[in-house]
Amino acid sequence: MTAKSAEPLDSLKRRMLRRIYGPINSEGIWRIRWNHEIYELYKEPNISTHINVVQQMPKTRVAKKVFLESMGGKRPVGKPRARWEDNVSKDTRDLLGIRNWREQSRDRDGWRQKIDEAKAQLEL
Repeated sequence: MTAKSAEPLDSLKRRMLRRIYGPINSEGIWRIRWNHEIYELYKEPNISTHINVVQQMPKTRVAKKVFLESMGGKRPVGKPRARWEDNVSKDTRDLLGIRNWREQSRDRDGWRQKIDEAKAQLEL
């Protein structure tokens, strides 16, 4: 791990710890905690230090195996699964002949009437 790749990780950790520990009231003024105050409260080494330790472990250690393991798996072949919004768009286009269902649904009374017509068509 290089210093250039370690700095964003350590910065993210400090940002999260600032959020967890919250601001402090110093002489009647609220301010965020300084780095040295965070380090006093959270006495663990930086994330980059942990990663460097794991990188130096032998490959037989469990932590090193987990670190080197890829998530694996592949994306399924074919068309992506449809989202709920895609299904609603298709149904309103097929059943009601509406292309822009979001715009039509803003008129609540008219939309309710169209839904009732669709239910009558499908005998629901």
